[in-house]
Amino acid sequence: MHPVARSVRRRGGIAATFELYADGHTRGGLASAVRAGVVTRARQGWYVSRDIPQALLRSVRVGGRATCITALEVQGFWTFPSAELHVAVPPNACRLREPQDARTRLTRDGVRVHWRCAGDGSSLMLGPMAALSDVLACQSVEVAAVLADSVLHLRPELLAPWRALLADAPEQFTVGLRHVDGVCESGTETLFFARMLRFRFPIRRQVLLGRMRVDFLIGDALVIEVDGAEYHVDPDRFEGDRRRDALLSRLGFRVHRYSYRQIVYAWPEVEAAVLAAVIRGDHHRA
Repeated sequence: MHPVARSVRRRGGIAATFELYADGHTRGGLASAVRAGVVTRARQGWYVSRDIPQALLRSVRVGGRATCITALEVQGFWTFPSAELHVAVPPNACRLREPQDARTRLTRDGVRVHWRCAGDGSSLMLGPMAALSDVLACQSVEVAAVLADSVLHLRPELLAPWRALLADAPEQFTVGLRHVDGVCESGTETLFFARMLRFRFPIRRQVLLGRMRVDFLIGDALVIEVDGAEYHVDPDRFEGDRRRDALLSRLGFRVHRYSYRQIVYAWPEVEAAVLAAVIRGDHHRA
């Protein structure tokens, strides 16, 4: 590995010029490393590893660290698609720049700046809990529920810190997010559950029916299955789920299956279908 690249990687993927000078590198050596493509000069005084995600590179160019939706997406949690770049910067930060060009002053178009004191995480992005605190500051309760549930599903040890964070949040978040506990296995499931709660149905999540686990069970007979965004590209899973649906029907359950697109982009038709099923009594066994 190139010596400059090694120095940058050792510091977590980002290094200041003075740090690289302290490692014995010269101005000419840094310029040569940039020309060779082994590191990237993100903005004046800062170099990053060439293989960091683009969202992190763009955040450094702005002058801060990725946070909120941006940081959670980079860390592999389920998020809503967002055209905005969310960047955390210190309260006294200045000389903010455009994410695609560090020579141009920031206009804020497409960038959400979070002015905050230091938070946990790395030199390139905030950790999950700090990112979630910024989510509470700039997103709706519904979006916050989906993001937090995804974090807790993959990182259940963060449940206590999450509850502590929620205790200090405004009342509308405390009420709207008290059901968030990481049980749902995808953001689409969380979205469905959060929107169904207001109807006060007897709804349970991740229910084991014999050897089969279903996403939701309303009453004792109405099964709701929620497909992820990647569902249509997996033919084996498609066929397997159809066999599951047939078996559940044979056992006396009524099965509704909804796609990611229906829940995210056509919610009224999903809501109407579930309400109609409950009104008919489909959630009770015959």
